[in-house]
Amino acid sequence: GEGIKFARNEIFAARNGARANVPHIMIVITDGRSTYGGLTASEAAKARNDGILIFAIGVGAADENELNNIASKPSSEYVTKVTDYTKLTGIREKLALQACEGRLTT
Repeated sequence: GEGIKFARNEIFAARNGARANVPHIMIVITDGRSTYGGLTASEAAKARNDGILIFAIGVGAADENELNNIASKPSSEYVTKVTDYTKLTGIREKLALQACEGRLTT
């Protein structure tokens, strides 16, 4: 949750160079479950309400419900899981293309 909050308030802030006329895309990669799941879901909702498109990538035992709470909707386009970190290279190009299109399909 704190990472999403930081990104929303700092990385996507106009004072730090974020431009209003370009898409704001966040990619969250997690391999577990948040200590404070409510904060994570709340901060993700705030980010989405600010117009940030969120892709959630789960690695290994990542909690699927939490991935769905983080990602933009529909989850079928913005959530994916891989079995381990080495598999991230296998989705790199696909993710890049789909982020440019504003969606992720598995």
